[in-house]
Amino acid sequence: MSSDPDFTTIVELLSDTHVRTILSATSVEPYSASELAERCDASDQTIYRRLERLEEAELVSDQIRARGDGHHDTVYTAKLEHVSITLHDGEFEFSLEQTQSDPVDELTDLWGKF
Repeated sequence: MSSDPDFTTIVELLSDTHVRTILSATSVEPYSASELAERCDASDQTIYRRLERLEEAELVSDQIRARGDGHHDTVYTAKLEHVSITLHDGEFEFSLEQTQSDPVDELTDLWGKF
């Protein structure tokens, strides 16, 4: 597990409209990259780039979703719960709260990838 993302990374990510849409949507329910592309009115490649950056910052996680036809999709869920940026005595301070992963869920996700 990597360290928390820094202030600059968070600001850069949240300044992107597509990133905000992805985080908003996936905070409610998991979505595939194609579903997110449709919601964002963007190409799949654009969404995959944003998802890659969000995964690197550990602000989204991926899971496998089984489909009725026997295939599966990779879906994404927001891990960001709260971000706060304050200016105090000439210094920017920020705090970041992420959802805690459940070991049982992690094991289920890992098993689903086999």
